[in-house]
Amino acid sequence: EVLRVKRDAMLAALGENFGSAARWSRPPGGLYVWLQMPEGVDIASVRDRALDEADVGYHAGPMFAPDAVSGKNCARLCFGYNSPEEIHEGIARLADLFEAAGLLRS
Repeated sequence: EVLRVKRDAMLAALGENFGSAARWSRPPGGLYVWLQMPEGVDIASVRDRALDEADVGYHAGPMFAPDAVSGKNCARLCFGYNSPEEIHEGIARLADLFEAAGLLRS
């Protein structure tokens, strides 16, 4: 129940902040949501900046790619640790950072 509430908070926050500019998984369980930006968008390149400037972390897609290169437009987002309120704030910060970097266009 606790993880379902957190998952739902992340899904709601993604919808509010990313809208149709991205796609994401709707996991029936687990701890992660897979975020996918349009092809050609390199969110892997701003991961360190997200940590430094927005205090938000994510695992970039290339970490999960067989070639360790593809998937730069993807990220694995964890909802297991933070509270629903922190999740909403973190996703908003992430969207703001992506927008400032020219990676998010609604």
